[in-house]
Amino acid sequence: MLLEYYEGSNREQAISYGEQSLEIARRHDLQEQLAYILNDIARAYFTVGKVEQAWAAQKESMYLLRQMGNLTMLTDSLITSAGGHYFLGDFDDAMTSLEECVSVSKTTGSSWGQAVSLYVLGAVYIESGEIGKSVEALEEALPLAKEAGFSPPVTARLRLALFHGMLGNIDQGFQLANEALEEGENRQFAHAALAQLHLCQGNINEADAAIREACRELENGEADPKAGYAIFQVIEGDIALANQQYDRVLSLAERTLSVLEEMGSGCFSRIFCGAKARLFSLWTESKKPEQFWRRHCPWPRNRTPAGRCG
Repeated sequence: MLLEYYEGSNREQAISYGEQSLEIARRHDLQEQLAYILNDIARAYFTVGKVEQAWAAQKESMYLLRQMGNLTMLTDSLITSAGGHYFLGDFDDAMTSLEECVSVSKTTGSSWGQAVSLYVLGAVYIESGEIGKSVEALEEALPLAKEAGFSPPVTARLRLALFHGMLGNIDQGFQLANEALEEGENRQFAHAALAQLHLCQGNINEADAAIREACRELENGEADPKAGYAIFQVIEGDIALANQQYDRVLSLAERTLSVLEEMGSGCFSRIFCGAKARLFSLWTESKKPEQFWRRHCPWPRNRTPAGRCG
């Protein structure tokens, strides 16, 4: 029930079931089951901002798994560790966990462990602005993920589509995003990837329509600034910037930063802080939007910021 509700995005209900499971496992001294539950509930804790509980659960899980010599499940625990560090913006620590995970996965022959490690590595690289390395990691992860039947909330294929868009590799990006749509794979993220690709082509209206469709795929009908959905806010901000809606750009940045700060998350924060700083610095020099645009935006009017499309 923990996993069912977690994967259905009902994190609080997942935590409730997880805590009940923990109580049963401790009461009956079920050490292996306890380690598994601790690992799973740590992820749910992270996504609702309960960071202290998350780390306590993750560390206890890892201790038990090392003690039992369960390398297969240790792989999963290391991925939880890496994901937690990534979520909090501790990218060096995330890299350390990922390196150990790759090593353990090769020892056990786990294509799943290698695929997930490379998948998270792609996310870590994107935070440091190394989009090319991110694409390389995800391209290496994709065949391994297919072999292992790995389908995370945002698949390697969709991350690739999104990042190809950032690099300006339009054809590859559209191919990957459309393949995902045809297979019904995480439709909200497929539409988000298409929005990014349309942005890079300068098709602002199509980008706006795609990101709106992505939001409609979510339960509440609007972009959620939490966790992985923060990337929707990034794209919405770029669309607003392209339409000279500077108030909306700042509103999106401030809303998302506030939520991420409340959750204790460090991922995506650099992107939104950069957007705010850039807009504030430019706004102080000109109060006339058209002059502001022509003077300060080095890309054509029908294109998105150069930093977003390579």
